[in-house]
Amino acid sequence: MMRSRVASLALAAGLLFSMCGVPAIAQTPTPPGGPGPQGQGPQPGPGGPGGMNQKPKNLKVLPQDMSREQVTAIMRGFTGALGVRCTHCHVGQEGSPQSMDYAADDKDEKLTAREMLKMVRTINTDYVRMASGGDAKADVRCETCHRGRTEPPQPLADILVETASTQGADAAIAKYTQMRSESLEAGQYDFRERTLVGAARRLQEQNASDEAVALLKASIELFPNSADVVASLGMVLLQRGDRGGAQAQFNRALQLDPKNAMAQQGLRRLQGGPAAPGGPPP
Repeated sequence: MMRSRVASLALAAGLLFSMCGVPAIAQTPTPPGGPGPQGQGPQPGPGGPGGMNQKPKNLKVLPQDMSREQVTAIMRGFTGALGVRCTHCHVGQEGSPQSMDYAADDKDEKLTAREMLKMVRTINTDYVRMASGGDAKADVRCETCHRGRTEPPQPLADILVETASTQGADAAIAKYTQMRSESLEAGQYDFRERTLVGAARRLQEQNASDEAVALLKASIELFPNSADVVASLGMVLLQRGDRGGAQAQFNRALQLDPKNAMAQQGLRRLQGGPAAPGGPPP
């Protein structure tokens, strides 16, 4: 029974460390109050959670026998994954380690963090580990969704579709260009041409073909060597009944990539008669 209990605690600790991108316990902690790894924000004050020589208090999801160093390492993972400081979840004044009350449950953000820990643990143990054959490298982590933001970033395609629907395709391209300039290095969004193609497909499905065509034409200027973008424009034109324009785009796509499946499919539709309903293949 004791061995089973110890194994359960070890598994829980390992999962929680993996959630935050922190190596399980084998890491030597930074001196209390000192700077952490680049990009992970400030570290807990003297002694971290619980004080220099004290065990952490009020642990309700993390195993209660975890050491201060273990809990502090997890907190560092939180700050890096969400791009926040300790005071985001804990009571205290920024820049005043002595004021920090890590045990207090006064902030909603701390309560939310506990629920998120439970959710991630369930996802990893009940789903990811089952699907991956127990491979811990496949585990979901805080940064998997948050990517340095307190709120997980909205998918870029959603932003583009919403902007194009309400403000037009030019505004959507301007939004894409601005976000790419500001956020490319952060890795928070997928700025590849596939995102623009997906947004255009969804606009077409919403009967906003004018916006879809305009978005794809602008996308060709951004990705002039992408056969998929050109072929996608051909598919939208084919659905609109512009057979000549569609064929020109399919031929152009095949010049860029003679094996492009979307362009080949589009030409087969043209040769078979009127365009069949349905957009480019996913």
